[in-house]
Amino acid sequence: MASAVPGCDWRQIPVTTRFGTGSPTSTHEISGLAHGLGITVVAEGVETREQLDYLDGAGCDEVQGYFFSRPVPADEFVGLLVAGGTPSD
Repeated sequence: MASAVPGCDWRQIPVTTRFGTGSPTSTHEISGLAHGLGITVVAEGVETREQLDYLDGAGCDEVQGYFFSRPVPADEFVGLLVAGGTPSD
């Protein structure tokens, strides 16, 4: 359905946590619209458990942010990925 917009090949739409802290309705509406078009919703900038819980309830499919990990060098990332851990472990 998202391919119905000429020249666009959207598979994901990013939602920043600013939407989550402003109007709860806007996050749900953006998520609903994206899902209706078959687009995955990715929440960016998640730093707290409260943000994670809210965005999960708002229909975000994927999340990323400092709540999970600060940026790490590529060589450390590979080690973490293989070990199945996080920098906070």
